[in-house]
Amino acid sequence: MDEVADGAAGALLRDLFRFHLEIDQSGRVTSTGAALKKIAPGLEGAALSDIATSDTMLVPIRQDPSLEWCDVLMRLRFLSKDVGVRGAFVPSPFDGHLLFLGSLDPEDCDRLDELGLQSTDFSPTDLTLDFSMLRWARDAQVRETKGALARLEASIARGRHLEELVAVDALTELPNRVAFSSRLEDLLAERPIGLTVVMVDVNRFKLINDRFGHSVGDEALRTVADHLRMSVGSSGVAARLGGDEFAIVLFESADVDKIVRSISALGERVLTIDGNRMTIALTLGVAPRTDEVSGSVLLGHADIAMYEARSAQVAVAWFDPDDRAQLDLRRSVADALPSALRDAEISLAFQPIVDLTDSRMHGFEVLSRWNHPTMGAISPELFIDVAERTRQIQELDEYVVARSMGSAFDLVLDGELPRLNVNLSAMSLTPRMVDYLAGLIADYDFPATKLTIEVTETASVADLTHTAQILHAMHEMGISVALDDFGTGFASLTYLQALPVDVVKIDRSFVADMVGSEKSLQLVRSVVQVAQALELTVTAEGIETVEQQMLLRSLGVDRAQGYLFARPVDLAGARTMLGRVLPLGTPRPPAPASGRASATSC
Repeated sequence: MDEVADGAAGALLRDLFRFHLEIDQSGRVTSTGAALKKIAPGLEGAALSDIATSDTMLVPIRQDPSLEWCDVLMRLRFLSKDVGVRGAFVPSPFDGHLLFLGSLDPEDCDRLDELGLQSTDFSPTDLTLDFSMLRWARDAQVRETKGALARLEASIARGRHLEELVAVDALTELPNRVAFSSRLEDLLAERPIGLTVVMVDVNRFKLINDRFGHSVGDEALRTVADHLRMSVGSSGVAARLGGDEFAIVLFESADVDKIVRSISALGERVLTIDGNRMTIALTLGVAPRTDEVSGSVLLGHADIAMYEARSAQVAVAWFDPDDRAQLDLRRSVADALPSALRDAEISLAFQPIVDLTDSRMHGFEVLSRWNHPTMGAISPELFIDVAERTRQIQELDEYVVARSMGSAFDLVLDGELPRLNVNLSAMSLTPRMVDYLAGLIADYDFPATKLTIEVTETASVADLTHTAQILHAMHEMGISVALDDFGTGFASLTYLQALPVDVVKIDRSFVADMVGSEKSLQLVRSVVQVAQALELTVTAEGIETVEQQMLLRSLGVDRAQGYLFARPVDLAGARTMLGRVLPLGTPRPPAPASGRASATSC
């Protein structure tokens, strides 16, 4: 085999297989691909058996040079970073070594930032690994090597075609997140300033899915995509980032104000989709590039503006440079969260839940509090939102539920553990969480019937069927389920029908207004009546006055919590509340024969 062919083949291998490694006949690594070198540095010269494990070593390392081709894929898991690469061993046609040709294990694909990988670390061949093109015999001649190279080149073409397909969102045929990010960076490199990024979010999209079904939801997203294409025209590039979130980059020549108005105007139209009449309102965050920031930073600016628009309940908000402090804070919170969980920096607060029949404490809702050494007190709304956006929420929720169970044993009264209500994000409703809870219950010998999982009704539950399966699995363990903020969403009855709910918690906004607002009072009364018909327990949140307490009693509300009884306290403060009446109140009015207070008794 001549040196030219060897050199060409070797160069192609390096370019095509970013996660490959080569080992000699003694089993030591002689070279690694560029991407593999990033995630597991220092492999060269080490024995493969010392640095990685495998599901099955299908091609054993041995002195015998006559190694057969192996068609079966395997996984190497590198110990230094606990990261896997899937591929296969093939005999090298060059020097008697073995080649492992592979790509990143799909299980580790959500760790790209942690592993320091970018899309450029993946070649087209990583997407289309076709090991049949490398079936070289040990005695291959130059012509066979050239044939293999031709097949490699054909694979590059297939990979490029697949790369183009992968860059397009299949539902809307807009560029996807990866393609948009790449395009944005290219544009920013060409134009130092002048570009504008717009983040677009579909308001209450989950309502469309829940009310009309996913097929109508998909058509609604296609409608939004078509509207963005029409509004942007040749003045920019629109993309779907995922779910109900879109992004646009507008060129410096674009009339940004006009385009933003055009996009927002979608919400002013009544649409008919598959026979269903609806409106699709959008929330926009607009971020002009006024200095040389990266694409990810510019997207972050637009995201902050969109968050401000949602908070202010307006259709459009522009990024204010003064808001960069908020962006920096969110980044600092995201960076500090792993160590806060590791070092138990996040503490628990306990707010009593009171039985309105006798004003005695029923249990506690467990809340999380974070007092950072340098950033000070960080609001739960901020660090929970950051945890969700950076996909650290499952670790945070696991931390809180584990600490809650452990703390419960310091709150035993007369041999009884208190009931604990723990909030879980919709993103944490996974099989992993079910297994985690089962393990905690076994490890702590904690009665599952003393635990209630609270799920926010307005949370973004992407798949109600999946969520129902997870909550049913928890319910079968004996865990209760509470639907928090009940009445603020638009699919309340859908949730009650689909989910194994034991408790509904009336949102504090209705409680605050019901004394002076007949509408709010009627809403609370309706919630109570629905819950009673379904034999569910009703808890009211945000009780601040005795008048509210007495009115809720008369409506038939079972339990309550709020500042009238107690603010959230630490573990020591919670101990002092055990067995107390909070606060002393007049007895509940006698119940009618039905066993419930009359809904009209107020």
